[in-house]
Amino acid sequence: MIVDSIKDISVGYDTFWESRINEADNWVNFPRSLRMKAMNFIPPIGRILDCGCGNGIAMSILSKSNIEIVGLDISRKALKSSRLFGEVIQGDATLLPFDAACFDSILLLDAFEHCVNKSRLINEISRVLKPEGLVVATIPFSNEENPSGDERQPYDQPLSSKDTINLLSKTFRIEKAFGRGFLPTSFRIIEPYIPDSILLKFQRHLLISNEALFILTKFIK
Repeated sequence: MIVDSIKDISVGYDTFWESRINEADNWVNFPRSLRMKAMNFIPPIGRILDCGCGNGIAMSILSKSNIEIVGLDISRKALKSSRLFGEVIQGDATLLPFDAACFDSILLLDAFEHCVNKSRLINEISRVLKPEGLVVATIPFSNEENPSGDERQPYDQPLSSKDTINLLSKTFRIEKAFGRGFLPTSFRIIEPYIPDSILLKFQRHLLISNEALFILTKFIK
């Protein structure tokens, strides 16, 4: 996909936040979703970047604790809501307006697939993350059930599970990963109840999942 400018992307996502969101996007109402599960892995201290914060659902949860949270999104419309829960900045995730090694943790909740230049996104996240920092990411995959991503999202370009893992692994160490959507449709209701220890033992499930939660750390040079 050829993108004329960052402004084009910003306008596209403004349209999404103005007229295309629905109740299913309010993931706080789905306590067993991967994004809600992701919140359990965020260290309760330090400075956190919510990269692709959208309307601030994660920020609203974190604002209840003693954590310094900064939200970044390319959509000005989305930030109207998220600024109620902390500091927010309109910006491009592939050119983050922050100094190197200034965040203890970074959240990337269903944002990776929306970024056109995913390699630059990963490099920027690595740059602003402290050496001992943590990245908590939920990422939908492209597959037979979902070949082209969320059609409401103007620049949605999910990768396959294999390509996603390969790209992440070039920069980060995958400490933990939990997939969803790997069982036949009629059995998926039980997936949130499968113990983490089993999922971690059988990592092959990631390759047939529809989405996954990743806990990432930097390679220490």
